Amino acid sequence: MEHRDFSGTLVGVVTVQEEVGLRGAKVATYKVNPDYAFVIDTIPCADTPDSLGTLPVGIGKGPVIPALAGSSIRGNIMAPQMKKLITTYAEQTNIPYQLAVLPGASSDVSAVHLEREGVLAGAITFPRRYSHSPVEMADLNDFVKGLDLLKAIIEDNENWGSMDFI
Repeated sequence: MEHRDFSGTLVGVVTVQEEVGLRGAKVATYKVNPDYAFVIDTIPCADTPDSLGTLPVGIGKGPVIPALAGSSIRGNIMAPQMKKLITTYAEQTNIPYQLAVLPGASSDVSAVHLEREGVLAGAITFPRRYSHSPVEMADLNDFVKGLDLLKAIIEDNENWGSMDFI
């Protein structure tokens, strides 16, 4: 593995109880008190003829960047700076992505961005079919591309200020 300098402290957190109130994300964010956060999650898609949903994303098309997800108290409108940061790095690294508005879906980012004084947060999510069933499926290439995107963003964090993101 190649050694790279990193400006800052990187903290990874795995949370629990997302679907019953985003509880783990709230506690972890409060404890860590990050300057900014990236939430990694999966998201249901409706890209088959028998789909009951209307989420405009599909597997095999790259990670999903939810500009808006959820509604009411369980929702999040991604900060324009974070949206620009994620999409710019995706374009610079030739990583396909799906920008989406998902009013019926939510993730831990809905809790993270509201902790303390507010946390600049964004999400990189991965589409999946047949959610919460024995035959749930996803394209592993979407995960690889999303990880590559996250690594590119994190490794270049010293340059964000000069790029007028944050």
